[in-house]
Amino acid sequence: MLILFSLIVVAVVVVVEVVVVVVVVVVVVVVVVVVVVVVVVGFVEVVEVVFVVAVVVVVVKVVVQVV
Repeated sequence: MLILFSLIVVAVVVVVEVVVVVVVVVVVVVVVVVVVVVVVVGFVEVVEVVFVVAVVVVVVKVVVQVV
């Protein structure tokens, strides 16, 4: 019984770590894309880009809380 419990705990920890890594990778990709967009499009669109980033951050936080 104890072995089963410890296996479940390990599985949960691994899943949480994988989810965290995925979220971090997604955030990094989004930041890189935003930087590229800012450089390509120019400074005029920065306000819109910042708004999009803020929305993405909120979505990521909600996803993390749900998981």
